[in-house]
Amino acid sequence: MLNLLTTFQTDERLESDGAWVPITGGARLRIAREGNPAYARLLSEMAQQYQGRLDGDSDAARRLNREVMGQVIARTILLDWEGVAFEEGVPAPYSQENAQRALQMRDFATLVMRLASDVDNFRVRHEQDQQKN
Repeated sequence: MLNLLTTFQTDERLESDGAWVPITGGARLRIAREGNPAYARLLSEMAQQYQGRLDGDSDAARRLNREVMGQVIARTILLDWEGVAFEEGVPAPYSQENAQRALQMRDFATLVMRLASDVDNFRVRHEQDQQKN
C-alpha cells in the first residue's frame, strides 16, 4: 500500500533553508529546493529587470541568461558549502560571489540544480526511516 506521507511529504523548512547534501570529494553543499518562494520571487524580479535582453539566440543573450541564473541560484538555491576549492588544497570559503563563480561552470550548475530538484533531499524523515539508520 502506498503511504502518501512517507512517500511524498517534504519538510518546507529544508526546502527554503536548504539541506546539506554530500557530493564527490568529501564536499557538502547546502541546497534549497528548486522553486522555493525566494527562488520564484527573485527569478521573476530578474526576468522583469532584464526583460527583452534575455530573449533571443545571441551570444550576449546566452551570457546574460547564464549570469542572471547564476545570481538567482547563488542567492536562493546554493546557500553554503564545505570542502570546496577552486585551486588544489586551497579551500574556497562560501560567498555568493564564489558561488556565482562556481555556477559559471556548466556541469557544476547542472549538479546543483539536479540536487535542488531531487525530492529525496527535502523529504520528511519519519520514525520508521530513522529506525532503519
